[in-house]
Amino acid sequence: MRTTLKSAARSCVAVTTVLAALISFFVLPVRADFEYTPIDIKIPFLLVKNDVDEEEFDIVIEPSDSTCPAPKTSVVTVKGSGKGEFGITAEEPGTYEYKIYEKKGSNDKINYDDTCYKATVFVTSDDAGNLDYQMILSTGKSVKPTQVIFNNSTIEPGPTPTSTPTPTPTPTVKPTEPTEPTEPTEPTEPTEPTEPTEPADPTKAPKPTNSPTPTKGGGGNVTRTGETMSRYIPYAIAAIAIGAALTVIVIVRRRREDR
Repeated sequence: MRTTLKSAARSCVAVTTVLAALISFFVLPVRADFEYTPIDIKIPFLLVKNDVDEEEFDIVIEPSDSTCPAPKTSVVTVKGSGKGEFGITAEEPGTYEYKIYEKKGSNDKINYDDTCYKATVFVTSDDAGNLDYQMILSTGKSVKPTQVIFNNSTIEPGPTPTSTPTPTPTPTVKPTEPTEPTEPTEPTEPTEPTEPTEPADPTKAPKPTNSPTPTKGGGGNVTRTGETMSRYIPYAIAAIAIGAALTVIVIVRRRREDR
């Protein structure tokens, strides 16, 4: 009985040893053959700037943490406008996030696009260890973009500001000090009017003769006495009028003095 038990125990040990050998022979090589095939991830982008062909623009990619596979290059420079891409090699499944943006340049005549993209890469594998990936882009807005695109714009020159003339200060005029009023001059006493002189008696005009006395002369016109006297009549009338006026003045003055 004891011999039978010992033989059975030895047989179990032998079987266990054989099974362990088979497992180590078949299973371990299978695990060694089950390795992931690395996959190259490409993240393309587009840079739009058609009117500045000589300008260079830098597009930057940054992994979110150290567990993400490092990009082959962190900066891609594009001259003018064009396409570019970032390459990443993934060796195992996982979810990896990257930030992509345009580095602002030093040209003050260009508006650099400040959009920041987040690229989330989902790496999966099949039963054979083949890797595959999908990528989702976002910018923090409700509408998710389908591609990474940077659209720069040129700053249009504005109108030249006109220089405002500097106003010249007007000099302040000091008020003139009031002059002292001059003393009024005393009015002069009116002079007494001179008494008018009495008019002289008008001279009587000579009476005309009845018959004109012809003047001697050879063959000339004869001057008549009546015509000669008629020339002095206006002067006589004027003298009479002046005398009458003076007389009236004297009379009026004397009446005033009598009062």
